[in-house]
Amino acid sequence: MQESSQLIGDSELDTTSRTYNGRGGGSSTSRAVRPERILDVADLTSLPPGRVVVLGSGMRPTLAKSTPWMTGPSNDLPGSLMEIFPGEFKGLSLKRIRELCK
Repeated sequence: MQESSQLIGDSELDTTSRTYNGRGGGSSTSRAVRPERILDVADLTSLPPGRVVVLGSGMRPTLAKSTPWMTGPSNDLPGSLMEIFPGEFKGLSLKRIRELCK
């Protein structure tokens, strides 16, 4: 999970603080930018069921809602998998592939 948190990365947190001098009535303001982890390990482990973080090449990490293949509009994902990865499922029945995908 730590590696996933690092892959998601940091954002810049802009903070401003103001200090008042009670005697002279003067004040000073300082501004700082510091990195803050977007999702730390605790955040990742407490994502609600059905939420996933999608990491893709050339894009920012995205929080998404997953849909299990067996409840989607096309519940023939195992058949599609056999077409996409023909060697991976060689010798397995469609029933066994469905069991593996659950």
